[in-house]
Amino acid sequence: MQNYPEQELHATVRRVYSRGGRWVADLTWHYPMADLDVEGYDLFPLVAVTRGQLDAVTKPIRVAEGEHRGWIKEAVVTRWAGHFRVTCSCKDGLEVCRTGRQAGWSRTLDGARALWSWHAAGEVGAAPLGA
Repeated sequence: MQNYPEQELHATVRRVYSRGGRWVADLTWHYPMADLDVEGYDLFPLVAVTRGQLDAVTKPIRVAEGEHRGWIKEAVVTRWAGHFRVTCSCKDGLEVCRTGRQAGWSRTLDGARALWSWHAAGEVGAAPLGA
């Protein structure tokens, strides 16, 4: 996977080799509609994950309330691995924030659901903690 918490796609690495002093790979990206083979992909932005890690991740959960439509998704990589983020269409698919620009990461699915409910209800003030 690419090393950022929003990453949802994964690839299977077929071969790793050095080309021009850089480590690259031939891999297959797995998109929802089809797979895409890529040769010579730079390994720098990639993080290795196991099939077990991918299988353990909670599948994205579609949420809707009133005019709000969004997702609750679990991160697989970075320091946010295992945490949940809430996104909403009113924010162009970006994260719902707790304070200012602080992304609303939650340690539990229940915490993410509480943040979603707070956002969809149009609450102001302190958001639920990210428990």
